[in-house]
This record gives sequence, structure tokens and C-alpha cells, in this order.
Amino acid sequence: MIPNILQILTTAIKERRALAMRYHDQRDLRVIEPHALYYNERGEIVLDAFQTRGYSASGRPPPYWRPFRIKRISAITVLREQFAPRIAEGFSA
Repeated sequence: MIPNILQILTTAIKERRALAMRYHDQRDLRVIEPHALYYNERGEIVLDAFQTRGYSASGRPPPYWRPFRIKRISAITVLREQFAPRIAEGFSA
């Protein structure tokens, strides 16, 4: 796991900052808006995010909601880009 990844993610959520990341050792970047962290039924930490652009393994074009298992994030960068919570797209604090 990336050192300090939980700190990076919680800060990005609080500051509503977009992230560029690589997931599951894929070379292409995804740009996401992080909204919430939680534990799934297997006890893994998961990030709920709205992917706005970039790579999609399923071929489905963004934008859409997507859960990301933290242990599978292989690179992450906080962007200067800010966002508003995606309430119209189903986010509920």
C-alpha cells in the first residue's frame, strides 16, 4: 500500500480535491472525485469516487460512480482541481 494513502484520501475528501490515480497496476490514469471511505464486508478499506475521465477497464465511458479498493491503488496524485459533492448523481453524506 502507498505510504500515507489514508491521509492523502481523507484530505482530498475534506478539501474536495480531484485525484489522478493508477489502479491495479494499470498504466493508464483515471481522474476521480473522492467522496467517502468505508470498510466493505471483507474488512477492506474502500473509496467511493465519481470517475470523471480517464481509463476504464470495463470500456464504460466516464462519468460514473465507482468503488475502489485502497489496496489496489498503485499511484495517486492530488490535483489542483476542486469539485462539488455529486448530490444530483446520488451522493448522500
